Amino acid sequence: PSLTISEGTNSNNSTIYLRGIGTNAFSISASPSVLVVVDDVATVQQAQAFAGLSDIARVEVLRGPQGTLFGKNAAAGVVNIVTKGPSDHLTAGVQLTQTTDHETRIEGSLSAPFGDNGSGFRLNAYFGDRRGNVTNLTNGRDLNNDKSYGVRGKVDLQLTSAFKIRLIGDYSHQEQRGNVRTYRQVSATALAANVGGYSLTPQLVGITPGIDNFNVRFDTDPASNTKTGSLIGKMSLDLGSAELTSISAYQDWKYEFNEDLDGTELRAPGSAIPIVSQGGPFHAKQFSEELRLTSTGSGPLSYLVGAYYAKSTTTRSFQRGPLPIFLAQWDAKAGNKSYAGFVQLDYRLTDTTRVSAGLRVGHEDIDVVFTRLNAPLTAANCGITCTGSSGESATTGKFSIQQDLAEDVMLFANVSTGYKGQGYDVASGFTPAKALTPVLAERSNAYEIGIKSRFLDNRVQLNLTGFWTDYRNYQA
Repeated sequence: PSLTISEGTNSNNSTIYLRGIGTNAFSISASPSVLVVVDDVATVQQAQAFAGLSDIARVEVLRGPQGTLFGKNAAAGVVNIVTKGPSDHLTAGVQLTQTTDHETRIEGSLSAPFGDNGSGFRLNAYFGDRRGNVTNLTNGRDLNNDKSYGVRGKVDLQLTSAFKIRLIGDYSHQEQRGNVRTYRQVSATALAANVGGYSLTPQLVGITPGIDNFNVRFDTDPASNTKTGSLIGKMSLDLGSAELTSISAYQDWKYEFNEDLDGTELRAPGSAIPIVSQGGPFHAKQFSEELRLTSTGSGPLSYLVGAYYAKSTTTRSFQRGPLPIFLAQWDAKAGNKSYAGFVQLDYRLTDTTRVSAGLRVGHEDIDVVFTRLNAPLTAANCGITCTGSSGESATTGKFSIQQDLAEDVMLFANVSTGYKGQGYDVASGFTPAKALTPVLAERSNAYEIGIKSRFLDNRVQLNLTGFWTDYRNYQA
């Protein structure tokens, strides 16, 4: 409940919302309100979350501002994805899925220990091929399809009784022709007004607009290609009453798309070029380092103290045309450096009453380089390269109380503050003024109260939550 995924015409425009809050932005400088974390590492761009998932142990959804348990700050919530780790005995499995609407998927895994000290490995791979559910009558191809494959390897090395290393490497590749929209309703006099006022009637041959319409006529099939890879090294040292953890990660995400923006077979007069098409490549890279000191004792006080650093760079090249009214061509690069320290303390006042408090102090530096490549090439519209940089510090916190009314009935209340840093509005309308004045940081105050309960030997679960969040400078 309260988790919504809105799918756009390409993965970069798809958005995760929690309690109605998400970031639907084209800009490569915008941070998502809902953070996606995979195996303790935050993704650079939210579009990375829409790659094929495989060998999943669990998915956790944390609502509201988060910043005292994870390295990277999250303004509206976190989707935390944990993949399966090495097993303590030899295991292997294969799963084959075949559906009546022409989807084939195969997944396989192999895991085993080596030695008798807790070391082991896990290897999994998948391949998926889904035929599309929309037909392009122009060339007979199926659209809204998906073809993907991926592989992930994990190795646990128990070097001593107190020191453990986990190494993770993964790679995935996804190709799609979509996502496309179909005609639901078209009036008899409808025109393709945005592309010169051409009549739509010739574009409807073989198409019956309506809820059951799965046909289109495109001169260019939409296409997207995603490649994602990451390397993670996690070291854990048992100090007795606490555990020290270091998580180092590097990730590389490449994405390229092209789409028929006018959604017709229409070509420019006397040309084989579509009326309006757009697309181009993205490339995001990030290195991050996180340190955590987590208590392991059984006393009334438990704690987590952490430090975080991340440096990311995302580049994008964009082309749209050829109609002059839509013409755009530019290159851009957006950078982000994040530094943060965070702490959370949990204290058991009595056997039935617990309180927790958290604090986060962070700083972000952002920068942008934007070059317009289509005429007129003037300083006023960044035909001469525009650059900008900015930095800002922020402190957020959280306080909560939990009261057990019975063994499986708990009342709770939370108060927290949220923050999402500044960003540049990197799009075709970028100007020197936008390079000098980034979009203001988003801040929020969140309040929550509720009850969690289970009855009849856990066969019945009843949860009720009320929440209210005030946003300032909401990045819409």
